[in-house]
Amino acid sequence: MTRTAALLLTLLAGAGAARAQPAPAPDAAPPPPAGAAATRWGVHPALPVGPVDPALRAALATYRVTETRFPIHLGPARRSREFVAHDARFPSPVPERWGEVHGVYYAPARLTPGQRVPAAVVVHHLGGNVEAERYLAQHLAQNGVAAFAILLPNYGERREPGTRQGFLQEKDPIGSFTGFRQAALDVIRASDFLRAMPEVDPERVGAVGVSLGAIVTALARGVDPRLGKTVLVIGGADFGRLMRDSPEAKGLLDRAGGLVRGEDLAEVLRPVDPVTFASRIPTNDVLMLNARRDEIIPEGCTVSLWEALGRPRIRWFNCGHYGIVLHLAAVLNETLDHLRGH
Repeated sequence: MTRTAALLLTLLAGAGAARAQPAPAPDAAPPPPAGAAATRWGVHPALPVGPVDPALRAALATYRVTETRFPIHLGPARRSREFVAHDARFPSPVPERWGEVHGVYYAPARLTPGQRVPAAVVVHHLGGNVEAERYLAQHLAQNGVAAFAILLPNYGERREPGTRQGFLQEKDPIGSFTGFRQAALDVIRASDFLRAMPEVDPERVGAVGVSLGAIVTALARGVDPRLGKTVLVIGGADFGRLMRDSPEAKGLLDRAGGLVRGEDLAEVLRPVDPVTFASRIPTNDVLMLNARRDEIIPEGCTVSLWEALGRPRIRWFNCGHYGIVLHLAAVLNETLDHLRGH
């Protein structure tokens, strides 16, 4: 089964909303690694945040969590001329599986005392190599925007022994849906990690997602309106349309073994489709950077998300999905300008 087919099968499994858990005590702090800096604490507010449209109440209940104070462990600083990097870890809002979030935090160097800068969570693509996203995070930090390059569930240090990398497990569609929900909640908690950093302006924390990361980012942004400036790179939504239009997805419903009927598809996908929550996202907060000849995310799926978001600024590159790397300089610079509010 192809990667896109695995993603779609995952989404089909998401008809049921996760139940709210009892209010937890502060998350227990795992033992710090050797050489770790002193523990900091972040605050993850109760979700959902803000007014809830009655039509979205059931879908948003999928992401309900209680307010939690959580420990943050920063590894030793790795300094360069233009940024300071720390390995960072903190508990996931979903403790049952992949219970700890890992990533690398990049802060601008040479800040003046008391200076606060904008920040962003950087969310990686489906493949296992996250070096491109870490390079993007470094570029942001070099230019005055703090960044946390997150590892999504079952990637890198979060990978369970004996499993294929990634939370989209073809053999466990129910677990995959849980992972997709957790990915969005982890991005939200990562934004609260950034707000706990003394050099970060807590009112200017946004997110950047690439490919799968763009889908997760758009979903997290719709669930949590506290997130600010958002950049979606070669992403899209409207998964019902993706089922119809993606060449890789043809016949998927038959291969799914009757898991869902075609007429039930829209309702089944609703809790995990960023289009569902797009009305909660201010149009001017979003920048979309997309491939005109994308063979993974059909153009219609990108346009569906663009329409649902109120037609934010979008730039089309004349390339396929993977050809976006040929336009890396433009992606880096437009992302930076958007996050800084230029």
